Amino acid sequence: MHNSIVSCFLTLLLYFVFSPQALNATGMKESGKPDSLKTYKLNEVVITANRTATPIVETASSITVISEDDIKRADKVSLPDVLNNVAGLSVARQGGPGGLASVFMRGSNSEQTLFLIDGVAVNDPSSINNAYDMSNFPLDNIERVEVLRGPQSTLYGSEAMAGVISIFTKKGSGKPKYSFSLEGGSYETYKANASLNGGISFIDYSLSYSRFDTKGFSAADEKFGNTEKDRNLNNSFFSRAGMKITDYLSLDFMFNYTKAKTGLDQNEKKGDDPNFTYNLEESIFRGAGNLLLFEGAWKQMLAASVMRHISHAVDLSDSLRPNTFSTAFFNGTRIKLDWQNEVKLYGKNKLVFGAESQFEKAATEYNSMSIWGPYYSALNSKMTNTTGLYLEPQLNVKDALFMSLGIRYDYHEKFGSVVTYRIAPAYLFRQTGTKLKATFATGFKLPSLYYLYDPVYGNPDLNPEKSRGYELGAEQYLLGNKLTAGVTFFKNTFYDLMAYDSKSLKTINMEKAESKGFELSLSAWSIYNFDLSLNYSYTDSRNKSPENKEKDLLLIRRPKNKFSFNAGYSLEAASLNLEILSVGGREDQDFELYQRVFLKSYTLVNLAASYQVSAQLKLYGRVDNVFDTKYEEVFTYGTPGLSAYLGLKLNFE
Repeated sequence: MHNSIVSCFLTLLLYFVFSPQALNATGMKESGKPDSLKTYKLNEVVITANRTATPIVETASSITVISEDDIKRADKVSLPDVLNNVAGLSVARQGGPGGLASVFMRGSNSEQTLFLIDGVAVNDPSSINNAYDMSNFPLDNIERVEVLRGPQSTLYGSEAMAGVISIFTKKGSGKPKYSFSLEGGSYETYKANASLNGGISFIDYSLSYSRFDTKGFSAADEKFGNTEKDRNLNNSFFSRAGMKITDYLSLDFMFNYTKAKTGLDQNEKKGDDPNFTYNLEESIFRGAGNLLLFEGAWKQMLAASVMRHISHAVDLSDSLRPNTFSTAFFNGTRIKLDWQNEVKLYGKNKLVFGAESQFEKAATEYNSMSIWGPYYSALNSKMTNTTGLYLEPQLNVKDALFMSLGIRYDYHEKFGSVVTYRIAPAYLFRQTGTKLKATFATGFKLPSLYYLYDPVYGNPDLNPEKSRGYELGAEQYLLGNKLTAGVTFFKNTFYDLMAYDSKSLKTINMEKAESKGFELSLSAWSIYNFDLSLNYSYTDSRNKSPENKEKDLLLIRRPKNKFSFNAGYSLEAASLNLEILSVGGREDQDFELYQRVFLKSYTLVNLAASYQVSAQLKLYGRVDNVFDTKYEEVFTYGTPGLSAYLGLKLNFE
């Protein structure tokens, strides 16, 4: 199978790159012929789709871009809230701010989506399944978020078997700019931020510090009689710096640090637990050198990054649970070396290739006492290494046909090799403003260190989880490209999924799942000062494991239907924003009774407004859950009711 895929890939590559017909098709335009691409204003550039700067109109992948302006206009403070409005994504949070937040992309498991922060993979190697908990990531220093749906392991390796969520922080330029913001509101919530960015000679810089503090509400749902409030305190520091040494050589550095403390409750109806806390420290460093050769025809990037995640959850005995105690410690480190190349070929064709080597290290310890007696488990420091090679020609034929043909080889020191590939063509009919697109790709996810080495449940003979998926879609650009409509159909199959085997008492590759559905979207911008966006997602995700008693049942916490509407209206000094989020019913699990429960559908309405008092002062505010809707994202966990917040921001240059 792999040999036939490689042969087909090389044949297509040789044809498009070296054949005279392809050379003529992708070469320079005839003399005097205007560049028809300029008649389109769809010049927004994305990075994540192809690992290179690519106009979004030229990509076949389903990608959503959330800009800094989008975040500010809706006055968002939580990354889960931002992502919950994206087509194909659903979010489930266990309580308020700081509580575990999971994102399900097109019905996949949360750990099957790769999170990147400025190019650094941040999925936690010390967690049970290598998932990323986004609940404590602040939005103050975000420049944009790119959400790439569908299997993406060809360019990004493990964890990207369902998609990639890439976060880009701000980069400084120009004269020094200072900003300060203060915000307060419901649940005794306070938020502050200070930032500085700019450039001096050949150096650019960006610094940001954020503090968030809320007494919150009960993480355990109040409808079951829970009243104890669960606080979240978060301090975060972000920094970026760049040096342009010559016209051909530059350096980039990034360092982020987050420290947070969150009150938790038990996963049960009477879950109030005043002595249950979660402490987090997370640091990320990345250094990269960028080199241009042959007058910019060959771009090279060599980067090294380190991500460290340390967390400690402590549940002390109290009057509600005098015989219960637990402590859990997690220490995970991810070190990565990355060499990426972008070579211009004939015309507008280019070739992207590179190599990566990644080390994952983790140590965990869990100790508890309950009515079932004492329990202790420890994973001594363990490490694995994975090396990957990838190659992807990105073809452009007459600014109409765009195609990516990617292949990747990864070698893991435990299970050996895995090959993934991706084919992604798109065709743009310029006269009608219609784009047709399709992708077919495969993905994989490495076993976590817990699954490999845990002394009780671990299995060193595990193989990676795998996926394959395809999508077909169309986009229509209207009204001078101020209006865009799109539809995408998709199907993903996940197999060799890891699960606990009651016979061997170990984790083995035994599960299978399938998700399918479609996404509808409509976006309009700068029409009589209005910016509008709406999307609808239908996702049917089911357990397909042959011997599982839940075969053909829906996967929990993933709604079939989700609708999002956002309308922004801007004048010279003022802006208004209306957001409507409607989430269909979903199934969940009652882990006390070991039976399924149904969570009802709900609709949330949020309002936000701002007014620019002067060049330096801006006032803003928002009202969340305007109609005080009672709803659940996870069974037994609470959600915020009607709440209001006011803030101000000062900008200086």
